Amino acid sequence: MPKIDEGESESISLAYNRRADVLLIDEARGRSVAASMNVPIKGLLGILLEAKKAGHLDALRLCIKELEAKANFFMSAELRELILKSAGE
Repeated sequence: MPKIDEGESESISLAYNRRADVLLIDEARGRSVAASMNVPIKGLLGILLEAKKAGHLDALRLCIKELEAKANFFMSAELRELILKSAGE
């Protein structure tokens, strides 16, 4: 099992024990652990994609650029293009 930090461990445990509808988690190791425990997961990009599809965001591309520039959010170029294509951008 991958090593995760205490905060992620607690979040996953809480989501599991409370049978949460979804756990918001982005870090790959934490996602892997949560998935292995059948905890439903969603990342920030998934939330933003849903917001775009629901009409709450005009441009997902701008949100992604700000995340990368201001929050040091990292994603592969392939993931960025997949998300933007899914958003119709």
